[in-house]
Amino acid sequence: MTAAASTTPTATINTYFYHFKDLTAKPTAADFAKAEKVVDIKSYGDLGGEPNSLDATTLSDKVQKTVNGVQKLEAIKLTSNYIKGDSTKLATLSALGEGEWWAIAMGASADGTPDGHDGIYYWQGGLSYYENGGEVDKVRETTIVVSCATAPALLPDAA
Repeated sequence: MTAAASTTPTATINTYFYHFKDLTAKPTAADFAKAEKVVDIKSYGDLGGEPNSLDATTLSDKVQKTVNGVQKLEAIKLTSNYIKGDSTKLATLSALGEGEWWAIAMGASADGTPDGHDGIYYWQGGLSYYENGGEVDKVRETTIVVSCATAPALLPDAA
């Protein structure tokens, strides 16, 4: 059973990175049951961005006027610990191209199963990755970069 969404602020614990395998259209809540966790993540980037600010000031105006333009949308960067098997999996996912669907799922059931009860943000894009440089007394890390062919959106709950 899925836990109820939190009604107070939540910590980032129980946040997961998912891939919707073999999906040809945008995902639905039912599709999450068939999605697979990619790798355990340590961080993820912004799931959106600010719009460009367009100057709409005329010569009659005493103050500058602006309107929102196109929303800026950077690729979403995630960080994971380097594990050789994870890099093999990422290489396979990278070869799939730009038409794949991805998700950040927030929340897990009482038994620790990811269920996204605090929200699932999904988007379409292509995955690439690289192993980060190292230094003394640090954990090896991988940076995962997923392009954004669509803007991340909150997946509606199942009816």
